[in-house]
Parts: sequence; C-alpha cells; structure tokens
Amino acid sequence: MQEKHIIVEISCLEVFRQISNYVDDDVDAELRGRMEHHFERCRHCKAILNGTRNIVGLIGDDRTFDFSEDVSQRLTSGLASRIAADREKSG
Repeated sequence: MQEKHIIVEISCLEVFRQISNYVDDDVDAELRGRMEHHFERCRHCKAILNGTRNIVGLIGDDRTFDFSEDVSQRLTSGLASRIAADREKSG
C-alpha cells in the first residue's frame, strides 16, 4: 500500500513571515514542503520569493541600490494590501 502525503495549506501571510527563513534554508522539511506547494500555486508569493532571492544575491554581492521614495512607498503599500487581503481570507 502506497503512503499518501497530505499537504496542509499555508497562507500567503505565513509564507511572507517565513520567506527569509526559507531562502536561508532555515525551515523544517514539513514547512519547506508546504511553502513549495504554495509557490507552485500562488504567483504573488512566487514573485516575492524571486524578489527576495534577488535581494539576497545583491546584498551578498556587496552592491546596494537606493529606491526612490515613490518606489519604496508603492512596494510597502502593495505588500500591506496583500497581507490585509490574506488576513481577510483566513480570518
């Protein structure tokens, strides 16, 4: 008999909270599996993952980039909106 693995869904908010740990390979196998399953289905979180990896790569490269105030505000606002929407879904 083949063993079935049940993957418990993870919210975008929890992915956002854990993404740095995920990139640093500092999550347990169960959480890693849940996050990978989520990334396969959520283009927003996949984009955040890719962006986080890019930032880590740039920082590791000792290069920095300053964002204009406008870009910084749009990024912060977009993330806050996404988190608020996720909270409404899971609340």
